[in-house]
Amino acid sequence: MSKTSARHQALQEFLSARGYATIEELARHFEVTPQTVRKDINALAEEGKVQRFHGGAVQVILASKSPRRKDLLVQVGMDPLVMDSYVEEVTEALSPETLVRENAARKGRKVAAAVAPDALVIAADTVVADERGILGKPKDREVQLISLR
Repeated sequence: MSKTSARHQALQEFLSARGYATIEELARHFEVTPQTVRKDINALAEEGKVQRFHGGAVQVILASKSPRRKDLLVQVGMDPLVMDSYVEEVTEALSPETLVRENAARKGRKVAAAVAPDALVIAADTVVADERGILGKPKDREVQLISLR
């Protein structure tokens, strides 16, 4: 592994532990120049490994095991760390909008509590509803096809 690759790996681990860091903090920690850190952050941001912002970088975490949600983030240039929240989803009779907000908030809070305080946690939820209300998650493909008719 090259020196640069090793530093990139260490930088990602540092951000995973802390969530956020400024260029100056990273330069001091890794004993390199701020220019080197900027170059490293830009390279990692291009790969979608970190999210760059003015003056530093932040770790992006997707609070979902959904491959579709990860694909959406990859399409916009991110490659987030994926963490399943293992949260019991609310299924009680709420409006579809309230239900997805509540479940997404629960997932996000659970993952945020387990990671660095300044990490960017993205959480979401999805339901399918029609005039009868929320259809719920189908048990198998056959039930899925029936519910969509």
